[in-house]
Amino acid sequence: LLYLEKARASGADLRNHSAVDFIIVDGRRARGVDFHDVLTGRRSTASGRLVINAAGPWVDAVLDATGRTLRRRIGGTRGSHLVVDLNGRGPKHAVLASAKSDARPMFVTPWLDHHIIGTTDFRDDEDPSDVRAAGWEIDYLIAEAARVLPGLGIEHRNVVYAYSGVRPLARAGDGVFEGAISRRSVIVDHSAEGVERLVSVVGGKLTTAAELGRKVAAAVSQQIGRPRARGIAALPETPTSPAVFLPPETQEHLRSVYGPRAPEVAAYAANDSSLAETISAQHPDIGAQVAYAVQHEGARTVADVLLRRTVVGLTKDMGRAAAAPTAAIMAGLLGWTVEARDQAVRDYFAELHRKFVIIDPEIGIPASERLPDEDLRSAEGAGG
Repeated sequence: LLYLEKARASGADLRNHSAVDFIIVDGRRARGVDFHDVLTGRRSTASGRLVINAAGPWVDAVLDATGRTLRRRIGGTRGSHLVVDLNGRGPKHAVLASAKSDARPMFVTPWLDHHIIGTTDFRDDEDPSDVRAAGWEIDYLIAEAARVLPGLGIEHRNVVYAYSGVRPLARAGDGVFEGAISRRSVIVDHSAEGVERLVSVVGGKLTTAAELGRKVAAAVSQQIGRPRARGIAALPETPTSPAVFLPPETQEHLRSVYGPRAPEVAAYAANDSSLAETISAQHPDIGAQVAYAVQHEGARTVADVLLRRTVVGLTKDMGRAAAAPTAAIMAGLLGWTVEARDQAVRDYFAELHRKFVIIDPEIGIPASERLPDEDLRSAEGAGG
């Protein structure tokens, strides 16, 4: 998010919840994109001297928007992980081992009040938007973690939820073992395929995003004939305290989550004391974080705030208790009706069930298989 904020400060126009409909190609040259806001349906056009396709596992889907037949570039592999509650036991530091069944690397690492067990690695050609952990992956990770840490008795009942993602790796041959597929990034110039001024970014990892950004900037500078950037501005240092009027635990929480932006978040609570209150008894997050997410980070849905701007939705209760208070704050900022506010809560629970495998702690099976509408029914009156 800091990278995005720096881009916006430098003049970038950021659009959240926007989907590309067409890449505008005039003759052999890409000129821009037609896109629409998936929440409002509003259609727009952006023009430029060059189009960069940095859509991660969706790179090929965006290339299809050229209307041309271009080479498939993505050969993604799926990685699934478990978030487990080990009742305060578990390792204090990350444990790395090789799985006994297939020799793949795996790990168990502390995360918030829980532990993460990962990961699987196999080819997946499904829509990355719909990827979910399969039952056999959950079984595999539990069995291997129980073998590595036999004294903990890890079983299905310890699993809070499972999540998955598709690694946007470069396409490899069918006979290549998943673990051997290169994790290196590739910058593809599509001129040889008949579309000039279109560049795709394939591969790359979050930990190397800054270096990849430098490489993309250099490639773009060369294509459009502008001087190459010498570097990127350093990120600001973390302040000592975001706001003395907040409780010490809240100050520490904001500092740990937002770093140098913590005072900006706290300012919302200074102007409106109700935003200094936590959004649920289960979390240290306060209303000011919701306001900041909406007005500074482009959040437009409850899931944006709880899953993608904070980690509230990734904790044990998955943000269930915070969903309605979050929607109420967003409604005031975005002008939602009561109906829209309540629908936002229902949409959040629907997204949880769509993207995560949520385990029922009483019986150790996916809750979505036993009672798929339980959260949705309880959300009917959640908006108040």
